Amino acid sequence: MDKCFACGRTLKGRRFLIDTRDSQTAFVGPDCFGHVQAAGNEGYKPPLGGPRLYEISRQLLESAWPDC
Repeated sequence: MDKCFACGRTLKGRRFLIDTRDSQTAFVGPDCFGHVQAAGNEGYKPPLGGPRLYEISRQLLESAWPDC
């Protein structure tokens, strides 16, 4: 099973794609995604360490996957 990149909990339901701004993307659960959104341009520093996490803009998603 997949785990949340930010907190390490198992992803059972909905997952959200986030950006680390160092050429990586990852998935987080709904709780952690809420923290990412609240952090805005400052980025969310996950409790397990690692890079700051940022919300991916809709424009970036559409350019990567035009059918979404």
